[in-house]
Amino acid sequence: MKRIIFTLCVLFLVFSVGNMWADQGSSDKPKNATLPVILNILPGLGLGSFIQGDVGGGFIGLGGEVVGAGLAGYGLTYAIAAGIGTVIANMFGSSNGSMSQEMVTAGWCMVGGLAVYAGTKIFEIIRPISFARKYNENRGLEANVMFILEPASTSSDIAVEPGLALRLSY
Repeated sequence: MKRIIFTLCVLFLVFSVGNMWADQGSSDKPKNATLPVILNILPGLGLGSFIQGDVGGGFIGLGGEVVGAGLAGYGLTYAIAAGIGTVIANMFGSSNGSMSQEMVTAGWCMVGGLAVYAGTKIFEIIRPISFARKYNENRGLEANVMFILEPASTSSDIAVEPGLALRLSY
């Protein structure tokens, strides 16, 4: 376990610091949000934002995921030790037995941790797109990140097919 955490820390430092050095003289290139969004979704921990050069967004993603996973892990560990059914029943006050404050706290820690983790993932999807847009606008670069909903047609035989497609254009 220590090796995995150490490897992730080393990769984090290599990608974030290496990218900051690489981007020092390249202010004429527009930022692209595709790779940072993918890296924020799959491995997470704000890695995509760090690679994009957004240190603030990277630390928010890193902290949010660590706190969310920690709270959910604590609640889940306690729930497994005490019995998941007992924790859920005590959380909503529908238990016939005595309501233990520790079980209620563990249940709400689990729910709160999952909510923080999900909110952080949503933030990590939105942040690289908005960062790239602001970066490109501030430097007067052509690439602009935007989502467009437009009618989708998969064949030329039918003029308009019911449905919408999401196109991400840069």
